[in-house]
Amino acid sequence: MAAHRGLQASCILLVIFATLSEACYREIAASLKKTKPKIEYKGCYPSEQMETVHSPRKKAMVRLQSKDCNEECKRTHKPNGGFIGLGRGHCWCGYKGIGDLAANYNCDVDCPGNVREACGSTNFVSVYTMI
Repeated sequence: MAAHRGLQASCILLVIFATLSEACYREIAASLKKTKPKIEYKGCYPSEQMETVHSPRKKAMVRLQSKDCNEECKRTHKPNGGFIGLGRGHCWCGYKGIGDLAANYNCDVDCPGNVREACGSTNFVSVYTMI
């Protein structure tokens, strides 16, 4: 009889653990769905190729960074599927092809608004995804 009670207690604990595990799994899955898409670096491109199909936003951005450029581009372009370009203090927005990829060392200027990001250089633009 005592062994039977011990088995019942073990079964009850197992059911409680399984229920908690399922609840934790659902909570983790829900939080993963809420994860925002991130702006991703796509590469360094020659600025003359960029200029042939896109013009920079009129206003130069003093504290240029991808996050602010993304917000600026979303005001005038639909997000998702486009790109943003950072170079020479300007934010570029677009959807068309942007030319040939250059070596990353050509985009050697840190963004003044976020030094962990590349902001092109004199003749190159750092390109990121638009979200």
